[in-house]
Amino acid sequence: VADSADIRLTSETLHIELCLGDGREFQMEADPLFAPVFPASLTTRFLPTKVEIKFNKSRPGEKWSGLERPADARPGVSSSVVRSSSTAPAGFDPKKYPSSSTKRHDFDAIAHQVVEEEKNEKPEGDAALQKLLSGIYANATEDTRRAMLKSYYESGGTVLSTNWDEVGKKKVEGSAPDGMEMHEWNELNRGK
Repeated sequence: VADSADIRLTSETLHIELCLGDGREFQMEADPLFAPVFPASLTTRFLPTKVEIKFNKSRPGEKWSGLERPADARPGVSSSVVRSSSTAPAGFDPKKYPSSSTKRHDFDAIAHQVVEEEKNEKPEGDAALQKLLSGIYANATEDTRRAMLKSYYESGGTVLSTNWDEVGKKKVEGSAPDGMEMHEWNELNRGK
């Protein structure tokens, strides 16, 4: 079957001629196709019981009601688009997800509400501190950023300064919280 097959695809037409195993011939012409396709994407596979012909649509995801374009459809426009603009069912809203539920949800409004809630959400605890420090760092000048990084690094994470004039002149010494004492990392590992 593969040797005698004539399968041609253009952006608008599909032509198939096959000589079947029992000597019969099969011919098919789809002119015009439902919508444009990519001819270079044509692949064929000959199996004992069938011939698979695959190609890519020029508009991926578009739904075709058939292989050929209906006579009443305009070229390049799927009939489903034409139908929906002229004879959409009463109460049809393309923004709402179809459901068998009697309660309708506007998911665009729900998504917008979630985004608004996230914007207005007030973080607590460590998250609030992280947000505050991130905001300071993001809106800071280059000297302020440099001071924040240097003071935090040199103090072992116990001091955070935004004053480069002060921090840039000397090494920043760490300070332990009340009731604790400060140790250097190498001091702690000397005994091991």
